[in-house]
Amino acid sequence: MKKSHLIIPGILALTFLIFFGCKKKETVQPCDNTGRICITNKLDSTATIQIMQMNHIFDIEKDFMNCLVVTGDNPYNFKISSNTFYLDTTIMILSCDDIQLLLE
Repeated sequence: MKKSHLIIPGILALTFLIFFGCKKKETVQPCDNTGRICITNKLDSTATIQIMQMNHIFDIEKDFMNCLVVTGDNPYNFKISSNTFYLDTTIMILSCDDIQLLLE
């Protein structure tokens, strides 16, 4: 008689664990899967920045900085030009990156 009192609560506990105790955990990307790049212009003139993957063009005045938040784990092609400077480069920006690009 004592054994039947232990079996029923054991079955109930096992059933509860099977249905409610094993939940799938979702994988959360760190930093919302974003990275940041800040471009500082120390050139003698305004610099024009073109980001090919985003179809985004903007200017940065002398001694100013502009920061962008982009999707992480992607390469971005930057074309940077001014009166005396030209750079065409690809930068891999990972999740949680905080890249500082100084134009001198």
